[in-house]
Amino acid sequence: MTFAYAISSSGASHDQQVSDALDYLRLEHPAAYADVRREFPETLRWNGAWIDTAAMEVDDEWSSWLTDAIESTDWVQWHDGEPYAMVQPIGRQCAHCGEPIAVEDVSPTGWHRCSACRLLTTPDVVYSDGAIVDASDHHPDCLCDDCEAERED
Repeated sequence: MTFAYAISSSGASHDQQVSDALDYLRLEHPAAYADVRREFPETLRWNGAWIDTAAMEVDDEWSSWLTDAIESTDWVQWHDGEPYAMVQPIGRQCAHCGEPIAVEDVSPTGWHRCSACRLLTTPDVVYSDGAIVDASDHHPDCLCDDCEAERED
């Protein structure tokens, strides 16, 4: 299940959201950040809450193109005017010892006997943002309707 969580609280300025998205990539996905910065090596210059394209001597559409480059990494997408980190399950591991488990080695009922610790377990799910979650639970930042309703209670 792929889902997203907000990475910027700056609803006032799209340019500040772009900066927050760049910071997220720099911290969480350095290779993707490096790819974007190779295309857009300019140092951000600010005029209040906005990127000062005149001072940077770039086209007025520069931050829109930067947004497109950030989205092309598939780690960040804009929804309803806000940038979100895209999170995906990338593997499974033994809930007892942390040994990686191939998805195809998990039985249809969800159980697996770990080859390292020999315990019968339901493997934890490992997500692309580093979170490790019991297979019966959702990611802590999940935005599905059930998780949203649970957080509101």
